[in-house]
Order: sequence, then C-alpha cells, then structure tokens
Amino acid sequence: MEREEQSVEKGELRAGLTRFSLYPIGRVGRGPLAYGADDGDFDLSLLPFKIVEGVHVEDVSSSIRKGDFDIYKPRIGEDRVHELENMKYAIIHRYPQHGQDRDTSQYLDDATQTERSRGLVREVAACLRIIRPITTRAQFCEGKVSDDGELYDIGFYEPMPNFSLPINQRQFYLRDIDAEELRFSAPLFSAAISGSFWKFRMAVQMYDTGYFQHEHWKIHLGAGSSIYPPGELLSMVANPNLTVADIVDEIYCLRNHIAHGDKIPEYYYQAIGRSEFGTDLNRIDLLIEAISFIVRRSLLKILKNNLLSHFQDSGSSEVLL
Repeated sequence: MEREEQSVEKGELRAGLTRFSLYPIGRVGRGPLAYGADDGDFDLSLLPFKIVEGVHVEDVSSSIRKGDFDIYKPRIGEDRVHELENMKYAIIHRYPQHGQDRDTSQYLDDATQTERSRGLVREVAACLRIIRPITTRAQFCEGKVSDDGELYDIGFYEPMPNFSLPINQRQFYLRDIDAEELRFSAPLFSAAISGSFWKFRMAVQMYDTGYFQHEHWKIHLGAGSSIYPPGELLSMVANPNLTVADIVDEIYCLRNHIAHGDKIPEYYYQAIGRSEFGTDLNRIDLLIEAISFIVRRSLLKILKNNLLSHFQDSGSSEVLL
C-alpha cells in the first residue's frame, strides 16, 4: 500500500517543479553472504520504506546521472567525487518548489519549502544516528527532480574522507529492526527537537557533533544494563559482558581529564578493553563505545517512555523518577 501511495505522490509532484533533500545511508543489511555475519538483514523488497509523510528510505543510485559530479573533481578530488557518485541508499524527501501548506492552506514559497525539507531530512538522519550509527562519508544533498525521476542540479556538503565511528559501530548497517524503530521514533524525535526540552535538545546536539553530554544516566539506564546488548557487536565477536555500573566511574574519570585539560594517563591506551578478531582494543576505545551506547540509549528511552517533561530545564531534570 505504501509503495502505491508513494508512486501517486511522486506523480502529483512531477506536475510542477519538484525538488529534493536527501541524506545518504552508508549501507543496508543484505545477509551473511554480503558481510560475513548473521546480525540482521534489510528486506530490499520493502523499498521505498516510508518513515514519515513524504520521507522514505530508497535506493537512489539509478536516479543519479553518471558524470554529474565530474566537474568537481579538480576541486575536491576523485575520492570524494567517488563517494557522491556511489550514493545508493538514502533518506529522501521530494517536495514541490512552492505550493500550499497541507494543514493551514497557507502559500509557501521556494525558500520556505526548501528550509522545511532540509530540516525534516536532517531530523530523520539525526534520529537514525542515535538508533543505528552508520559510516556515511557522503553527506546532505539537495537539488531538483526531472519529469522522469532523475536527480539533477545537485548541491552537496563535501564528503568527509576521514569520518570514523567507534570501532564496534564501523560494521553497522541498516536492518529491518532499525528501519521500523526509525519509523516509530522519528515523529517523537521531531516533536522533541521542536519543543522546549532544552536538556534533551542539548544532549542531541552534543552527541551529533561528536561530543559527550552526560545527563543523569542512572535515571534512564539501570546500573545492570549491558554496554553491549545484542546488535552492538557482531555475533562472532566475544562480548566482554560489561554493564553501566562496571564502566561509568571510568567514564567520569576520562571526562574529568579532558574537561580539565589534563594529559590522558597512559593507562587508557595501554590497558586492554576488549578483543576483536585477534586484535586487542585499548581501554579508551572501549570507553568511547560505552559513551556512545549510554547517550544513544538514554535519548531513545526518554522518547519511548514519554520523559521529555523532565528535560525542559535544570529544575525539571533534577526531579527523581
């Protein structure tokens, strides 16, 4: 049904000038033969997969014209152009260049429509980064849609050649379970980001820019919560079976060294954190993975358990639950 609805929607859009906003998804799960693991899959027959009204996960590779990015090679180099040319799966929103707001019937000009679309796609992408961080070197793109569905006149944020996630997340890809969670959480996330829940919004912003924002972890994740629940490590990798209680004091110590401008003790680089495929990862790698897990799962639990009212300001965040 969703596939049929979307085809009608696209047909209506193509009657006038249509634009798009998209954010690439590095890869989707395609079974053990693709990645050598049995950690989940994505059913490609579900594409296009509807997230919220007008926003889908799609395979956009056939809509990008070969050679469209060649003119940028002298400026940004072949490797970064390669990332753009090989975008495949993406979160995409198509919209008319101008028209009426569906809810208010108010006329919306090109600038307003574009800004709304950018914000919508970026919010969905930010929500996915919390649910399932996936290495994606190509970044936000926007442009026009031709009558036959091709994407052209594409503007883009320059791909990030050295973008790197915590080690355990570098093998992450989109699975069916992640897509369903995104469909459930995206509207809640959007409402939270547009509301006055400043503590929550700041945590999201700090997480999304690569910083650690520690916010009352005991309220949201029990001390016995595993740092590596199913899905955080490949099933063939040994799980160190650490809990939040096992690791949170070390996180505080590391945070204090960084916050006060101290030299990080050699211990963090010399002590073994966990092992993966015969290689020992140091303690700081393990702590980075743990920090990411705690922040991501706390934010999702705030949304799912309707706890946003406790994250409006300092007073509300100090109320015991």
